[in-house]
Amino acid sequence: MKNHYETLDLPRHCGPDEIKKSFRGLAFRWHPDVRRADPVAGERFREIREAYETLVDAELRSQYDSLLDSHLSSFTSSRKPSSSYAASSAYAQPRARKDAKHEKYGFCRAGIHSGSFPWDSPYDIPLSLEVSMEASLKPSLHTFRIPAGFSEAQANRVIQVPGALFDGALLRVQGGGYMNPRTGQRGDLWVSVSLTKSPSFRSLGSHLHCDVTVLPWQSALGETVEVATLDGTVKVALPSNFQSRSNVRIPERGLFDKNGQRGDFWVHFRMNVPTCTGERARRLWEELAKECGASGL
Repeated sequence: MKNHYETLDLPRHCGPDEIKKSFRGLAFRWHPDVRRADPVAGERFREIREAYETLVDAELRSQYDSLLDSHLSSFTSSRKPSSSYAASSAYAQPRARKDAKHEKYGFCRAGIHSGSFPWDSPYDIPLSLEVSMEASLKPSLHTFRIPAGFSEAQANRVIQVPGALFDGALLRVQGGGYMNPRTGQRGDLWVSVSLTKSPSFRSLGSHLHCDVTVLPWQSALGETVEVATLDGTVKVALPSNFQSRSNVRIPERGLFDKNGQRGDFWVHFRMNVPTCTGERARRLWEELAKECGASGL
């Protein structure tokens, strides 16, 4: 779950002035126009802005604090709409199996619905959500602006989104839609999830791929290199003396699929031969060529 207080470097008891001051400083520091060369600046800036919009609004902050205190609370529908909800994943097909890890969050997994939202009521509300690959792994809170409709005013709502998301997932908040004046029942709220592209990884289904450049001596010595993944940095041992290209598979470090299984993370090592710019470097290459030729390498 995202902690908006930590995002803004603030204590829980902070006041409105402190929130605004922290936001101004962080927003300037992480603005994409300021950090154009930083691939994570845009995502960081969005997190800062979302945290500010939630905490600076007294009503939203109260709702957020309640969810934060209970961490992952269950949603109980009522005739009166709430401003905070716990979303669960929902699809057009019946549930195929249970996963204890996801049942904890009310996360219902089954076949994904292809095409448009599966709502069948004008009182349902469709929304969309973009999340980064990193953020798709863990539960989080998101603030949505609900459009006005059926005599209900526009409002902001904090929705608790489960983790283990995948591109194209549909989240359903039962009773989160508009009130049907004839039946007194509320429609549902649907959230379509899409994962943003990463500047560091390529996705192929639930599998992730990245390219890592290594130098000849790193390959010859079988050195260990650090590789950035969605879960943090891992150390990978290079295949000794690989020629030009080599691939290493890291199991279950990719994205989640619709069955709750994680794909793999593939590291593609590519050899980079540096340019000789000095006489000493050239002599060393010549000595290496003789040594390798003598040993049959």
